[in-house]
Amino acid sequence: MLLKTLQPIFENIGLTEIDLKIYLHLLKHPGQTVNQLAEAGDITRTNCYNYINNLENKGLIYLIPEVKVNRYNPTAPKQITKLLKDQASTTNDQLKLLDTLESKFQTLQTAVPLPEVRFFKGKEAIEMLLKEAFQHTQIDFMYNSQPDNPIFPKLRNKLLKWIETHPETKFREIRNHEFTHSQKLITNLNYSLRFAPKKYLLHSRIILVPNKIYLIKRLDISEKQSQLIGICIEDNQMYNTHQTLFDLLWDNSRK
Repeated sequence: MLLKTLQPIFENIGLTEIDLKIYLHLLKHPGQTVNQLAEAGDITRTNCYNYINNLENKGLIYLIPEVKVNRYNPTAPKQITKLLKDQASTTNDQLKLLDTLESKFQTLQTAVPLPEVRFFKGKEAIEMLLKEAFQHTQIDFMYNSQPDNPIFPKLRNKLLKWIETHPETKFREIRNHEFTHSQKLITNLNYSLRFAPKKYLLHSRIILVPNKIYLIKRLDISEKQSQLIGICIEDNQMYNTHQTLFDLLWDNSRK
């Protein structure tokens, strides 16, 4: 019954019946292997990777870090609502229906929720990460590269647009020491820029929003090939820790 009810909603965000089977199975049985997910979806192991990639790209499941055998956990059902709100074809009735099903989702989640760790691989996935991060109304932003770095133009554009739409919100940015002469592109009085000392060299772009940490970096595969990867960690205690580290770095950085 739940499968039939949710299927039209999932179709609006580009997910199939098998995607839904795998996601609902993970809600009830987190920490499943590829073989177990293939069995739940009644598909082959080889085909299962296609559905896993699709669910990962949508931010609905994530690979459990530091496990020898690939195991996956589901993200909270609220991620489905986020995706649906971005779709013009989604109706208010479908969103209301999803809200009424929230209690059913919760009954499926038999295990105590662990901190969510989602991976974003490739250009399209990074764009999704940025879109999600800049939907928040509060951001502390750590940035370690040249402002006009061609690798991350979308990040800078998202930042400029966010500042324009949140003119009353204080926003702090930290760059590495070697870019002390880089141009300050934002003139808003609530925007502050500092430069980290040489000994505190940053190697990842980090966006802090309430209870979430977004990290973006370039992974060098070879001398001529690289890939963008992103990580989202959703956990209140880890966010508070990074917030404290950000404040300490800010206090030890110069204008």
